[in-house]
Amino acid sequence: MVKAVQWFIDRLVERFVPIVGSLFSASIESLHAIGHAEQQSRLEDAARRYEADDKPEIAAVLRRRAAELSSDNPAAQALHIYENVAGDDQPLLEGAKEPSKSDVARLPDFNARPSKPRRKKSGRSGSSAGNDE
Repeated sequence: MVKAVQWFIDRLVERFVPIVGSLFSASIESLHAIGHAEQQSRLEDAARRYEADDKPEIAAVLRRRAAELSSDNPAAQALHIYENVAGDDQPLLEGAKEPSKSDVARLPDFNARPSKPRRKKSGRSGSSAGNDE
């Protein structure tokens, strides 16, 4: 009976976790899109104010920034942002260390056939599991 209940609960979890995950990701995507739309709207409003104040250069920069905002790939600028925040002069992925032969030598040989696992001897030959001598 307990196994049947556990099996049923496992199946429910298998079904509901993807459903909840997809709902959660859809909500996050919606919030992200709304945030981008609001940011673009604020930039456009600011550009209009600067144009009204006879500052078309600033308005053009703001409109260009609004056009550069892309909600298709939220992580597209992540590497660039990281490099700006970290303040590194060299790019993050530049100068990555190539593995040496000694590094490769320490790896297991995955092409070799695995050895047969040893079977544990059963404790049925005269001694019981509870006796410690």
